[in-house]
Amino acid sequence: MARARSGSRPGHSRAPDRRSGRDAATHDSDSESPQATVDGAESRDPSTSAVRLRSLIRGVNRLLNKPGLGEDVRQAQLERKAELEQLLQSRRSELKKQKIHLRYKHIRFFERVKLERQIRSVKKKLASLDDA
Repeated sequence: MARARSGSRPGHSRAPDRRSGRDAATHDSDSESPQATVDGAESRDPSTSAVRLRSLIRGVNRLLNKPGLGEDVRQAQLERKAELEQLLQSRRSELKKQKIHLRYKHIRFFERVKLERQIRSVKKKLASLDDA
């Protein structure tokens, strides 16, 4: 079924935006918008992301590969590298746990619904036996 194209669609007005005077159709989402972040991305600390940790480890490795590095600096960087690798490992395990949790979330939901249904059925039977 073909839709006739009218000049406007719901939610896509070309009226000027009150905040900046720009057209609403060309208005990009601002950081002040409550919808700017999805799934709690604003609450997550970007310094603990796996990409960021890998980048920091590469930077430490580059520094360690430089010739003429002082022994105290080298030791401090080795300790920092070990700490970053431990953080990366814990982040990876956390991401794996989240992935498993999300994968089986719907299965747990359906199992819970089935059990609740069985409980209701047993309660009904019990109530009917008590009445008799």
